[in-house]
Amino acid sequence: SSANSSASALKVANELAELKDTNAAHTTTIQSMEEEQSLTEKTITQLNAELTDAKSSANLAEKQYEGLKDTIRTLQEENDELKRANSDLINRVVSEKEKSIDEINKMNEMCERLQREVEMLREYQKQQEKRGRGGWR
Repeated sequence: SSANSSASALKVANELAELKDTNAAHTTTIQSMEEEQSLTEKTITQLNAELTDAKSSANLAEKQYEGLKDTIRTLQEENDELKRANSDLINRVVSEKEKSIDEINKMNEMCERLQREVEMLREYQKQQEKRGRGGWR
């Protein structure tokens, strides 16, 4: 019975040693998993910070894009208005030039007519002087 008791005690001691080894292995595994969890949490925190930064950058880029679209729209409207004003100005200048050309042509015709009349009057004067000297009266 003492041998049974010793065998039993030995068996319990062996089982206890195995349980201690298993417990030590589990403790090591738990520590390793806790370290891995800590690293994972740090990585998640870092990724969340990067995600927040990326969202902020995307929002800023979207606002800048909208601002640029508005600026382009405004510039296009100003450009269209300037084109209309330029076209109106060109039309007005062309119209004024046409009027000036017409007036110059009329003045040229008047000058030519007056020159012909002056020439006729000079001829008439010469004839009158010849008659006055020649005694045709």
